[in-house]
Amino acid sequence: RCVQTFQGHRGATCPTTFSTDGSLVLAAATDGTAKIWRIDTGECQLTLAGHTGAVVAATFSADSGLVLTASYDCTAKIWDAKTGECRATLWGHERSLLTAAFSADGRSALTSSCDGTSKLWDVATGACRLTLGHYGALPSAQFSADGTSILTYNMAFGSECFEEDGTAQIFNTATGECLQTLMHDGGLVVLAVFSADGLAVLTTDNHGSAKVWDAETGECQCTISNTGHVARAAFGP
Repeated sequence: RCVQTFQGHRGATCPTTFSTDGSLVLAAATDGTAKIWRIDTGECQLTLAGHTGAVVAATFSADSGLVLTASYDCTAKIWDAKTGECRATLWGHERSLLTAAFSADGRSALTSSCDGTSKLWDVATGACRLTLGHYGALPSAQFSADGTSILTYNMAFGSECFEEDGTAQIFNTATGECLQTLMHDGGLVVLAVFSADGLAVLTTDNHGSAKVWDAETGECQCTISNTGHVARAAFGP
């Protein structure tokens, strides 16, 4: 049964996320805002307004004290989750943003964009520390559990705007060095995720195959074949 309905956005909402303690829900929307609601009452606690384009991603920091948003206006913003104050605007991408994530310690932020890059940001200063290129790709980017590695892949399979390289790549967070390039024989990687401990990577391709990789060595540990396109994949607990 439906326990709570959250109303207030004037545009389509993107996937929502919960605060660490489960008391709040955060949603981004095409109306250019993100909203934080109380789960018990359904009351809108904060509206985070300031982007000039659709907000396509929003996430809490691990302690739920900050919110990171990513927008089609080519920027990301860091917000105080209690006051709604914009702490920093992250400038540097040349095209619409796609994803955004905090590191586990909350000190770094990671964004990906239609310009074919991912950027690593210092949360305290808003400065860009690294720019990671993924040739011809529309990347999605995520941190490993310990924050020492970044995983990117081309999540826009079939896009006519960019030439796809069909790989997933693992980068060193400190140096930006590409540590591993993971590719499927005869297929394009369309999804890649770290395991919870960051020691393994799961990838899927456009031909229906999935592979599990050792994140440190880049060695393929197993291949799972399917008969159709794999839309979602994840590691078990």
